[in-house]
Amino acid sequence: GIRICVSSAFDITHRKEMEVLLDKNQRHLQNIVQELQQSRNTLQLIIDSIPVRIFWKDKNLRYIGCNRLFAQDTGFENPQELIGKDDFALSWKEQAEGYRKDDMEVITSRRPKVNIIETLTRTSGETIWLRTNKVPLFEVDGSLTGILGVYEDITHQRYLEEQLAEKQKILESVTGMVPDMVYLYHTQQQRYLYFNIGINDFLGSSRTDIDHIWDEQFMQKIHPDDFLSAKEHVDMMLSVRDDDIYKSQYRIKKDSGEYLWLLVRERVYQRNADGQTEVIFGVCQDITEREISNEKLRINERTLKLFVEYAPAAIAMFDRNMNYIAVSHRFLSDYRLTDQKIIGRNHYDIFPEISERWKDIHQRCLNGATIKADEDPFPRSDGSMDW
Repeated sequence: GIRICVSSAFDITHRKEMEVLLDKNQRHLQNIVQELQQSRNTLQLIIDSIPVRIFWKDKNLRYIGCNRLFAQDTGFENPQELIGKDDFALSWKEQAEGYRKDDMEVITSRRPKVNIIETLTRTSGETIWLRTNKVPLFEVDGSLTGILGVYEDITHQRYLEEQLAEKQKILESVTGMVPDMVYLYHTQQQRYLYFNIGINDFLGSSRTDIDHIWDEQFMQKIHPDDFLSAKEHVDMMLSVRDDDIYKSQYRIKKDSGEYLWLLVRERVYQRNADGQTEVIFGVCQDITEREISNEKLRINERTLKLFVEYAPAAIAMFDRNMNYIAVSHRFLSDYRLTDQKIIGRNHYDIFPEISERWKDIHQRCLNGATIKADEDPFPRSDGSMDW
C-alpha cells in the first residue's frame, strides 16, 4: 500500500502579535492600577494624618469617604465602614437636618460655605463645638458629584470664650462704678476685648467712634515725645511675670485737640497654651490735674530759685536734711564759695566748724520755729571770724 501524509499550516503571526500586545497592555494596566492604589493609599495616609476631620459625600448626601478622625467621631474605627451611610444613620441624627441643609446649599449654589459654627454629638453622648467648611466637588467636565467637608473641634476654644465672657460680665459690673478707664487687651489679635465707659470721658468720643479707632489709631494719639516710651512699655508686657504690676505714663490727644496725662497700670490677665502673654488687664488714670499742679510747682520753684540766686543778700535754702537747694550769689561771695558747686551738698560738709548750738537751731527751724539774731559770731576753721 501507498502511505500518504497530509499536513496543513495556518499563519498565526497576527494572533501571536495580539497576544504579546494584550499581555503588554495587561501588565501596563496592572502597573497603572498598582500606582493608583499606591497613590490612593498615600492620599489616605496624608488625610488620616491631618489633625482635622475630613469627609466627602455624593449628590444624595451619602458618605463615600472620610479620614480616620472623622470615622472615630461616628463610632467607627475604619473609614470604609461609613461608606453608603447618611447622617440619619449616625450618632448625630438629631442634628442631621441642619447638616444636610448646609450640604444642599453648597450643592444648589455650587459655591463653598465656610466658618459654620455648629455642634456635633458623638457616640459617647458628648456634644462638641465645630467650625466647618464645605465645598462642592466637580468632575472634569464640570458636572457636580458631591461635596467635601472639613471641620475642627473648637470646644476648648469655645469654653475659653465663654469663661472670658463670664469674667467680662463680672468685670463690667465692677468697673461700671470706677471713674478710671479699665480694659482688657489681646496681644496676638492686637485689639481691645473690653473697656469701660470711662474711656468716653477720657477721649471725648462716642462708644461707636472708639470701637472703630481704638485698635488702629490709638498709638497715633500718643504725644510724639511720649511715643517711644509707650511703645517700649507695650513690648515689655509680652515678657513679664504674672504677679507684678507695671506702670507707664504718657500724654494722649483728645478729639478736642488737647492732651491728657495718663498713668497706666497693667498686669498679665491670661496666657495662651505656650505660656505667652495673651490678654493684659489695665487701668488708666487721668492725672492731668496733678501734672498741671506739678508743672506749676516746678515753675514756682524755678522762680523762687531765681529770686534767691539774684537776691542782694546772703540767702540759702535747704531741704529737711540740710542739703542745699538754692543759694544767692551774695551768699557764695560772702562765704568765699564761688569756686564750689554746693547745690545738693550738705551744709555741715561745707561748714564742718558749725557748732552744736547752731545745729540745734536749724532743727528747731525745720520744725516750724522762726529764730533770728541781729548779730552772731561764726568762728571759721581757718581761725577767722564771720558775723
